[in-house]
Amino acid sequence: MSSSTEPLCEHQLAPWNPERDDPYFTLDAQVAAIDMALTEEAAGRSLSRAIVDHADELVGRST
Repeated sequence: MSSSTEPLCEHQLAPWNPERDDPYFTLDAQVAAIDMALTEEAAGRSLSRAIVDHADELVGRST
């Protein structure tokens, strides 16, 4: 079990994360995913949020 200050290891999250091919991690694929999330939110079909750190740097997203 991890504490609130200990980062989660990739293997701890594996049961909930889908397997991703290498192209998923490219800038083009991430831009496309963001575009799709914005389109879905504008249509009222989803709610997307950015996750930022203490310096307001983007570190993730939630959809």
